[in-house]
Amino acid sequence: MVHVLILVVLVAAVGATREIEFKKCKSTSGKHSENLTCKVKSVEINGCLSPTPWVEEDGNIVEYRKGSEKNPCRIEWDSVLRFKIAFQPGFAANFLRSQFVIPDLTNCSTPITELHSTLCSLSGPPRSGCLHTKCPLEPGREQWFDVNQRIPIHFLSRPFNSRKIYELRWTLWNKKNKEQKCCFTIPVQY
Repeated sequence: MVHVLILVVLVAAVGATREIEFKKCKSTSGKHSENLTCKVKSVEINGCLSPTPWVEEDGNIVEYRKGSEKNPCRIEWDSVLRFKIAFQPGFAANFLRSQFVIPDLTNCSTPITELHSTLCSLSGPPRSGCLHTKCPLEPGREQWFDVNQRIPIHFLSRPFNSRKIYELRWTLWNKKNKEQKCCFTIPVQY
């Protein structure tokens, strides 16, 4: 009986698919871009753990509240998240690149320098986006990007019992024109 209860609790903790609130990516000017070349419609993630209380920079302890603005997906090293992203491109493309990154993560073994910040890549170098969505892209056609993303084992080096909120950013772009892209960020707790 105890084993069944533990299994039920573990299955519930690993999490069912949930729709995550997302934000448009910020442009290099720091303002949210209009993403005129692509509209992200929804983001569903399977594998998020329920967030735990965390301490903000000002020392306040924040409890997770359903429906609050801070609704992070808690991630752990060597876990797998399944992303289902509905999007509508405003451009045609035969060759796509995609990448998941977390800006400003200090314990990163795969850093990428971008303008004035350092990004931590979850997926290594950019990879073919056509492996996870239908190509070629057609302007105005809504479609899905579906991928399983493993959280790298090098994320293990976070201090014990010290969780912070970061932004995870996903970008899908036309390999022949980087200005044509889809991009969003979600809060993650690590």
